[in-house]
Amino acid sequence: MMNNRNRNLCYFALPVMLLAACVFQPSLASAQITSLGVDCAQINVTSLMMQENLRAGRILVECGIMQGGQPTAAGVNHKPTAPPNIRVSNGSDCSGSEDVCGSESMVAASTADKGQTIVVNYNSNYDGAGNYSGVSYSTDGGATFKQIQPGPFANGHGFNVGDPIVVFNSKLGKFFAGDLVGDCGGQGVGLWTSKNGKTWTVGACAHNGGFDDRESMWADNEPTSSTYGRMYVSWNDFTTTCGAGGVFLLPTRTMV
Repeated sequence: MMNNRNRNLCYFALPVMLLAACVFQPSLASAQITSLGVDCAQINVTSLMMQENLRAGRILVECGIMQGGQPTAAGVNHKPTAPPNIRVSNGSDCSGSEDVCGSESMVAASTADKGQTIVVNYNSNYDGAGNYSGVSYSTDGGATFKQIQPGPFANGHGFNVGDPIVVFNSKLGKFFAGDLVGDCGGQGVGLWTSKNGKTWTVGACAHNGGFDDRESMWADNEPTSSTYGRMYVSWNDFTTTCGAGGVFLLPTRTMV
């Protein structure tokens, strides 16, 4: 009797397992070459699925591995948020299914003017597929913000696929902002600097990498610290089996 039960259980489990394999099997690539120039036949799906950046997501969508988002239904009325929420970006990049609309925003305030100047770095693709960065600034302590257009991080480091970071370095008196970019090893961390949050200068590559992802940044702004002015960047490195990180800037080094 027990053998019959086991046999029946196997007969039932086998088709369920086969069905599960079919359900979770990625679909065939729907495009040979993506808009980013990636050959779908050569992608590492497992590695891309582990990443959080927009470049990896776009490749998975355009290669037919994952389904992309859907545009908002016509006629839907989006009421503005009530105070005390403050609008940072103008929302001009929120018009289609591939728009990212200010996600992953990072904020930094200047210690030079007691927080009156604030910079927000965020994902935004109003400049097209080659630039997923957006930045806004405030000069009144965050009461109002102005979005900089065209985005200043669209130039200087090749394509920009977002994953924003931003800090203010009290010792150097500068904002340092960055994203994942093409000219820092293929998909590394590129930086820009600004004294006032309005005008930006291309800075260094914090890291040259081929598959960097979801970087973070911190500045030591404690004047009594032995490492006052030093900045740190950490990141996921998907060219290895574990995360990696490092120091990119010594306390006395400036980027121009």
